[in-house]
Amino acid sequence: MGAKYQRPSSYKGIKTNYYTANLGDMSKNPEEKCFCPTPTTCHKKGIFDITKCTGAPIWLSLPHFYETDPFYLSQVEGLSPEMEKHQIFVEFEPFTGTPLAARKRMQFNIPIHKIKKIELMRDLPDALIPIFWIEESAGYHKLS
Repeated sequence: MGAKYQRPSSYKGIKTNYYTANLGDMSKNPEEKCFCPTPTTCHKKGIFDITKCTGAPIWLSLPHFYETDPFYLSQVEGLSPEMEKHQIFVEFEPFTGTPLAARKRMQFNIPIHKIKKIELMRDLPDALIPIFWIEESAGYHKLS
């Protein structure tokens, strides 16, 4: 994951530089291949598997599968990815480099698969199911 400059902006009247971040594309970016679950299997764009870290099958994405491969969004109904609501961003004051505002948003997903021995799960499609998403934010506030 890396930050990418997007545009000049402002925060509470202070000029800033607006940067965004995403979870990358380990299936296409050679620098991210080390994050693939195995050397020959990589997830599609915008998915980060934290199973090894958590001991549970949890895959991260941006909320509503924003900036992920369209495949993931096609597996579920009711999601509407929107830049303003779902991206990660940081606004820096350009002269000092001070971060004035930031939002980190992350969705936790669980992969599901067919289990032939369990009747209820026999006909399930392979899919990535969103469980919840979180948002952390920080911003400069003038003390009075």
